Amino acid sequence: MSETMAGPELTERSYLRSQLQQAVRRTAAHLGVEPRLTLDGPLDTLVPDEIATDLHAVLRAALANVATHSHVSELSVEVAADLGAGELHLAVRDDGQNVRRGPASDTGLADIAAAARRWHGGYSVHVQTEGGTEVRWTVPLSPGVPGRPMPAGTGQPAVRVSEARHV
Repeated sequence: MSETMAGPELTERSYLRSQLQQAVRRTAAHLGVEPRLTLDGPLDTLVPDEIATDLHAVLRAALANVATHSHVSELSVEVAADLGAGELHLAVRDDGQNVRRGPASDTGLADIAAAARRWHGGYSVHVQTEGGTEVRWTVPLSPGVPGRPMPAGTGQPAVRVSEARHV
């Protein structure tokens, strides 16, 4: 697995980074793919535990989505704590063919959407007709109280789903 570790030195609290690395390694072993994992920013010190739990669940759901695709030869996972924007970003990309849709993949997307709403964030799914899917999930690092509406005009839309089709 190729890995890019950007940002500050790892601290003794490297739990989040370790959990993300393990999740990607498990999927890589299952798919037989050499993934690219990029972890950027002070993830272990800046991401609150509650958001870290949802991040891990969203990553598992996005990787489960990858497992439903055939002919995956490229997989990349990027997680970044963006201090300037005050946001946590996750992007999972693969080059496979989306061959199955159904209750399992719909449940995974519903879980991703629920986690985005809980933290007043957003997500998107882009499916390319010639192959490849990208799942993005973004939440504020200081989201306020989970489940409580934010004041009007703050935060991102809770759900942004689009399908990109290239002819």
